[in-house]
Amino acid sequence: MKRLLAINLLLLIGLTLFAKQVPVEYKQIEDLLVSIRMNGGDVFYAEEFYRWKEEYEKIRESSPTVLSIEDRQKIQKIYEKLQEIEKNSGKIRPYLSSVLAAREAALTNGADDFAQDYFQKAENELHRLAEKLKHSRPQRYQEKIDALERLYREAQFEAIRNKLLSEVRIFLQEAKNLGAEKYAPTTYKLVTDLFHQVETILKKKRFNDASLQAKAQKLQQESQHLLYLTQKASEIYRTKSAFETYQLRLEQTINQLCQAIEYIPDYSAGVPAVLSDVTTGVQSLKHSLETEREKNRVLRDSVERLNQRIQELQEKLGKHQEFLTQLSALKQRLLKIGVITAQKGNQILLTLNGLNFAPGGVTLPEEEQTTLSRIAREIQKLPYQKIEVRIIQAAAGNREYNQTLANQRAKSVTLFLQSHAFIPDDQLSYKGIIIENSQGSRGAILQLGVYFNPEE
Repeated sequence: MKRLLAINLLLLIGLTLFAKQVPVEYKQIEDLLVSIRMNGGDVFYAEEFYRWKEEYEKIRESSPTVLSIEDRQKIQKIYEKLQEIEKNSGKIRPYLSSVLAAREAALTNGADDFAQDYFQKAENELHRLAEKLKHSRPQRYQEKIDALERLYREAQFEAIRNKLLSEVRIFLQEAKNLGAEKYAPTTYKLVTDLFHQVETILKKKRFNDASLQAKAQKLQQESQHLLYLTQKASEIYRTKSAFETYQLRLEQTINQLCQAIEYIPDYSAGVPAVLSDVTTGVQSLKHSLETEREKNRVLRDSVERLNQRIQELQEKLGKHQEFLTQLSALKQRLLKIGVITAQKGNQILLTLNGLNFAPGGVTLPEEEQTTLSRIAREIQKLPYQKIEVRIIQAAAGNREYNQTLANQRAKSVTLFLQSHAFIPDDQLSYKGIIIENSQGSRGAILQLGVYFNPEE
């Protein structure tokens, strides 16, 4: 049963992979389409490009994985036609790069929407010129290339002009029809002055003028404002009660603002007096908000620092737990060879009893060297900063001789550990320690004080 399930699973995977396979011809055409676009062929020869692209997509949609002989013939023809477009595009693109840049700028500014006639004229001329350049030397057509670039620049200019001013013209004309010059003369003059300023900048084609966008935006707002004022003013002049209605609506709107700042308005002194009090209240509210924002900023900074500290402590705790786990495993491994492990603060103390040297010498037997080699391998795994080697031995007789011998033995063990654990000189020290002889004493005691930084 399990074998049958495995076979079915492999069959399912095989069918899935097969379904995802596509003919290599499709990959070749996809790469060719990308190459044509990079050379601008979809712009120069748009009609041909999109015709053959559509033919390819129809075939791919009807035959996504397997191609018939007839389909392969069609695909081959499409590939050849697209290759021809790529070849011609690559030939003329260096000569039309400035035209493409001007075209892109025109599109960015909405020339295809706000200057359709200008833009379409430039497009038609580009396609005619691209056809001519297929069979001629591009250098002969430099004047036409320059003229085509100017056409796209004109389309860009007209798009910017129409985009900025077309809606304003509508607002301004409607306001004039309602008597803006009579009912709102101050705003009308402001709008007409702004209109002339923007037009002057556009006529000089100073599209990068820093003040253009600001002036155009203000013109847009003020033209809408003018139409609103004119509509209200004409309504007031037509109806006797219109002013009172307008005033009451204005007071109602102001009341909503007053509620927000907990202020009860008194209109007996007029709207300007109420608005003056509202302004004072808003300024006070703004000051309170700024104070609260500053408090919130300080709190956010404090929380951020606290989070950082928590993260640091969590990382240290994680390292400490990892170290304790490592130390526990170390104890178990060393205990098997007779080494007792203990931790005291930032020191790990390794103790090996009964270390035997040659009588009166510093040489260790092969068995003892094997034990020290295993200790050296374990030391390498520890995050030590300093290691102190101590040889403790009981001795009788000449104390000075015994001390010298103990020191030499400690040095011998140190060199052995250093060569096997690759410990730098500045992280190693050693000393011999003599204690009073006692009966039953066997060999020397080796103590390794391994010091580490508890913060790391």
